Amino acid sequence: MNAIAMQNIDKIIDYIRTVSEAQCREIARKAAEECERILTESSRVEQEEYWKAINVGTKEMEQRLKLLSNLAAEEAEKQIAALHQEMLDEAFLLAAQKLEELPEKEFGELLAKLALDPGGSAVDLVSTYKNALSLRIVKSLFD
Repeated sequence: MNAIAMQNIDKIIDYIRTVSEAQCREIARKAAEECERILTESSRVEQEEYWKAINVGTKEMEQRLKLLSNLAAEEAEKQIAALHQEMLDEAFLLAAQKLEELPEKEFGELLAKLALDPGGSAVDLVSTYKNALSLRIVKSLFD
């Protein structure tokens, strides 16, 4: 080959090298941009998923809190009812004690007035009328 042909081949090779390097730089630039876009989108999706999980967890905890609050309220109502019953029982025991403190004559007159067996006790009297006595009567025992 002659020298001119060799120079032309060198020029063609340099041109191909220059164009190839430019194309490679452009491909690398586009790849870097695409990587950045993918990372940004991935981060956005990750954040969305994170907040979805947080919101679901928050709702679950709110539901559990509501359930536990309802259970606590029910338990408190049970405890209050039990305490109320205990107080009523104590009130009737106190009523029986007060009746037992009545002189025998007055107690006998009370039994006769209520048409009860004269041999009954104060506890029998209170037990007989326990369901019929109103809360006002029980409260009046403490006044």
